[in-house]
Amino acid sequence: MTGQLYPTLAFHDDESPVSFVSRLARFHGIPSARMFCSDLGLNFRRIVNGDRKTLATLSYLSGASLSTLLSNVVQSHGGNWRIGQEQLLKSSLIRGAPRVCLSCLTEDAAASDLSADIAIYGRTRWLISHIRSCSRHGIALVTAARPGHSSETHDFSMILGACAPELALLARKVTPLDASRLESYLLTRLNAVTGGSPWLDQLEFSAAARTCELIGAVANHGRKAKLATLSDKEWHSAGDTGFEIASQGESAIRAWLTDLQAVYSYNRTANEGGQATFGKFYEWLALSAKDACFDPVKNLVRRHIVETTPVGLNDIVFGKSVEKRMLHSVFTASKEFKAHPKRLRKIFVATGLVSNDPSKTNNQVLVDADAAQKLFDDGIINGLSIAEVTTYLNASRLQARLLVHTGLIRSAVGGKEGIGAYAFTKSDLDDFLARLLEQTVEVTEPDESVCSIPMAAKRSRCSAIEIVRLILDKRLSWVGKLAGETGYQSILVSAAEIRGHVRGPAVDGITAR
Repeated sequence: MTGQLYPTLAFHDDESPVSFVSRLARFHGIPSARMFCSDLGLNFRRIVNGDRKTLATLSYLSGASLSTLLSNVVQSHGGNWRIGQEQLLKSSLIRGAPRVCLSCLTEDAAASDLSADIAIYGRTRWLISHIRSCSRHGIALVTAARPGHSSETHDFSMILGACAPELALLARKVTPLDASRLESYLLTRLNAVTGGSPWLDQLEFSAAARTCELIGAVANHGRKAKLATLSDKEWHSAGDTGFEIASQGESAIRAWLTDLQAVYSYNRTANEGGQATFGKFYEWLALSAKDACFDPVKNLVRRHIVETTPVGLNDIVFGKSVEKRMLHSVFTASKEFKAHPKRLRKIFVATGLVSNDPSKTNNQVLVDADAAQKLFDDGIINGLSIAEVTTYLNASRLQARLLVHTGLIRSAVGGKEGIGAYAFTKSDLDDFLARLLEQTVEVTEPDESVCSIPMAAKRSRCSAIEIVRLILDKRLSWVGKLAGETGYQSILVSAAEIRGHVRGPAVDGITAR
């Protein structure tokens, strides 16, 4: 390298350095950009990759501003790429046949004294796959020509030079297409200006762009959208729709996910996972969005799934274990608490945790997991029915029902109008028995003056409930417990003492009977 290049060309402030080198080669009559770089001692691949040292040399040779070259270069960066301050995935770049705005190229040719094949130049923004229209002219970007050989890749002037004379004619045939809201947002970010959407702004460039496109694709074409067959125009529309949702942040995205859940036609078991419910959006996140830049999106969707579906501890969502269950369905709760789902659902309804909606299956009825756990810890989920209370108290069914109907023992849920929904906790029943037995004296061989509560009620012509209340109120001088017997039937009282409490004073004369 002995001196600066003469003559040279002006470098445009939105031109890619690769396009600039390609035009310089054609201007000097060199067959290809690669050969031109070789003649100058430059490495064309390093210009393609945005090597700073090589661009500094190009700046010296051509007179182009180094800062302007660097602001337009697509620079290799840690396995990905960077334009200015924005980091892009390789999938966000078009590295083969260039896409162009034919109206922009027509204006280039018209505004220059150079031949059209040298005057036209490639814009850096056209290299981004998510940009599909020209915001200046309101038309679609098109692939006007393709490389004839792999060695021509990136050589802008060589690829498009042959069609330069026909640009004006070709431009009249291009489909009108206004810039989408997503494209406007992305171009704003490329200009180092905050995009105005806090949630999207915190994502890397490619993650923001692709997330909007996938949300929009499913919103426009359904959860089973055939992504591989969508046209550029359909992806353009998807980006616009998706940006409208995602630009409003997490709450709007979650509302969209909720809508997908609401309209999904669950089968009888209603145990479909996220892929069925959220379709191609979930599938893309699970299988294709592997770069770490998509993690904030996955975390949002994972949070939504954990908080709105009955996934449990150690279930896997996007490769990570669920750390805490937030919701139970009747079905998952019945498995965890070993309770019959039909009875469990009645308990959830009776305690107000869920509404009574017969149209929903047990998998669709959801309940707060902590609230369900509390019911279990309190003994309500596995509470006893009236029939089971009879056995547990060692009382006849009649005596058990009398105790229930007078409120001496209470069901944690249910009542007379909720047959089948009773749930008596063992702790409550144990407390009732403990109060009855608190002051008892164990008796091995009772004499005829004492008897069980039901027998004492018969002998005293009173209700068994009156006797129970006398015991609980500690108004009896003596209460026994039959050795070898348990529960309600083991309690002994003196019928004579009971009569003294339940009968009034004797009166003279003849009774009505």
